[in-house]
Amino acid sequence: MLHWWPEYDFKVGAPAGPFARDGFVFSRSFEHVNVQIDCAAVATADGRAATFTWRKPLNTHAVRVRGRSWGA
Repeated sequence: MLHWWPEYDFKVGAPAGPFARDGFVFSRSFEHVNVQIDCAAVATADGRAATFTWRKPLNTHAVRVRGRSWGA
């Protein structure tokens, strides 16, 4: 059964510009959120690969996939 997380309903808004890349870390800003994804971290033991930093209200949410927490 698919679990619906509240973050799925958050509106990211329009992109504030193109994505940026630093090695395996990709980031992009949107109207309501900044997103950073570390593609190399996906394979690490801690599994912290993605961070979503929301502007309004200012909050950081972790995303949980298959029992692993990603982000905050």
